[in-house]
Amino acid sequence: KHWIMLEWIMFKCKEAQQRKGKRRVLLDGKEGLDHVLIEKMCTLRNCCSQIPHKITGRMPLPYVHFVKILVDSFLLLAPFAQYNDMGMFA
Repeated sequence: KHWIMLEWIMFKCKEAQQRKGKRRVLLDGKEGLDHVLIEKMCTLRNCCSQIPHKITGRMPLPYVHFVKILVDSFLLLAPFAQYNDMGMFA
């Protein structure tokens, strides 16, 4: 799920703002940076949560279904396509 990745990104941003030992701070922006990061993460979360709603609508968007079918077929056929190069590890 996308929630896990968003949580990981927020954790890494918070970790980059803290000083640990002699390591320098990677993101230095005080409270303004925190506000902007949280705002952007909320916007991204909102965009990600709208995708299932568009799929389950009364008249769903055909493009979303088409892309979903393409991705599913790619994930299904990728191991077979890589079998010649990777062998049993495909």
